[in-house]
Amino acid sequence: MKMLNPEQVAKQFGWELDYLTDGSPIFQCDKYYTFTSDSVNLAKFVDEENIDTLVDFCSGSGIVGLEIIGRINTKNLVQFEIQKELAELSTYTNMFNNEKTNIVLHNTSLTDANMYVQNVDCVCCNPPYFKKGSGKINEQVSKSIARHEISVTLEDIIVSAKNILKTGGSLYFIHIMERQNELIKLAKKYHFEVAKQEILEGNKLRRFLIKLIKS
Repeated sequence: MKMLNPEQVAKQFGWELDYLTDGSPIFQCDKYYTFTSDSVNLAKFVDEENIDTLVDFCSGSGIVGLEIIGRINTKNLVQFEIQKELAELSTYTNMFNNEKTNIVLHNTSLTDANMYVQNVDCVCCNPPYFKKGSGKINEQVSKSIARHEISVTLEDIIVSAKNILKTGGSLYFIHIMERQNELIKLAKKYHFEVAKQEILEGNKLRRFLIKLIKS
């Protein structure tokens, strides 16, 4: 069977076709959560020289991990996305991306990550920003899961990262400033040290980037 090209895939499924920094295609769909500049900023913030195994939590359409492997030599990329529809988008995107990196996608909760990977170098996560029950819940279930802690909490993410990272491994987050203190307290609770932080300006809902090291 002849392999479809990215334009044909997008047309067949009614998806939007976008492109990564290196020109590789990535699929999105308005019905589900679509990536923003936050994802790009998180990917740019990762400062590893080489990565044996990179794990992307809440991977969505896959942009964070794919942008990272596009500029950092990475042997393995493991994505965790609980939403079936986003995992399908990502699966097709992966078909057209970075042949130098082995990419594996798990359509399951990241709290089960230690059943699939262990002793990894680096974890990145663009998580749901808002606690369950806070703020306005989007009527589209996919978008509400991506934005609110319905399926996973900030503490779940930190614990899951702790369980799979090797000692000295890195955990990268982007999050909103109003939860900065909470994130740092949880990080210390689970034996992470803050390596660096950066505040993102120019947005009404201020974000910050943080790198944590497992001690």
